[in-house]
Amino acid sequence: MGIGAVIGVPLVLLFNAIGLNPIVALAGMSLIWPLGDALPPTAIIGRLTVSIVGYEGPYGMFLRACLVPAIVIALMGTLMVIYSARLGFLTGI
Repeated sequence: MGIGAVIGVPLVLLFNAIGLNPIVALAGMSLIWPLGDALPPTAIIGRLTVSIVGYEGPYGMFLRACLVPAIVIALMGTLMVIYSARLGFLTGI
């Protein structure tokens, strides 16, 4: 996760500048970003998960089984970013 040092600080500054709570917004984004690791063409984490759990079917069927949870995760992360100013009380700051 070396990109965090490069993109993290500008994102915090951006969120502060537009009135969002950067802690909640980045927490929401951190929910969304790992979903990309399961998508082709590389699908590094997804293929590793399939091999570890011993799933026998094709990778496409595995992705279909994960579709509903992935949509819920993406929706929750997006809502956390959009409503981060209102959810700022969760940070305790």
